[in-house]
Amino acid sequence: MDEVIGDDRFDKLPIRKFFQPVFEAYGSQLFKWSCDSALFSGNHYLDIVTMDVSNVRVLEMSGDEINANALRTLAQLNLQHLEQFIINVWEIKVNGALLSALESFRNSLRQLDLDFIEGVSRFVT
Repeated sequence: MDEVIGDDRFDKLPIRKFFQPVFEAYGSQLFKWSCDSALFSGNHYLDIVTMDVSNVRVLEMSGDEINANALRTLAQLNLQHLEQFIINVWEIKVNGALLSALESFRNSLRQLDLDFIEGVSRFVT
């Protein structure tokens, strides 16, 4: 019988060993992908640039911030069918990396939701 991993040991589990095979098996059929922006920020839990997520139509990113590293990674993903991009973060830096990421979805993006936490979230230039 497989051992269940409790919360206290989850931090010690190599997350990539669990999630990478899940994305390899199901990534190409995902319609909506919700994740924390830290996934794109260089933590390298997953090799997301090589994942097949080409059928994702809705991407929702939440978290503390979306930084330039996250935006550069996002721009490299094959999200050719992305129609809705939901950003729900405390802070986002408006710079060339943001514009480059948005440009990569220019042919498919139909809706951009900036769901910032009211009164706290801010644009930083």
